[in-house]
Amino acid sequence: MKANACQFFIICGMANRICTKIETTVTDILRDYQTFIGKLYQRVAPAALAFVSEKGETSVGELPAPGSLYFQRFGGLNIEQDALCQFIR
Repeated sequence: MKANACQFFIICGMANRICTKIETTVTDILRDYQTFIGKLYQRVAPAALAFVSEKGETSVGELPAPGSLYFQRFGGLNIEQDALCQFIR
C-alpha cells in the first residue's frame, strides 16, 4: 500500500505526539523517583550517620566527619548540619 505525502505527515505528527507523551511520562517518573529518594534520604541519614560513626573506622582510627557534599546529595538535607552531627561522635 502506497502512502501519499498527506498520510506521511499525519503519521509523522502522530509519532511526534507519542514521543512527546513518552518523554513527558519519563520526565514525570524521574522527578517522582528523585522526590521519593530525597524523602527517604531525609529519614535515613541521621540514623545512618549514627551507625557509621559508631561502628565504622579506617585502618588508622576514626572515620572523619562527613563533608559538605554529603549534606547536599538528593537535593540536600533539611536538617542543619550541626544538628545532624549530634548523631556522630
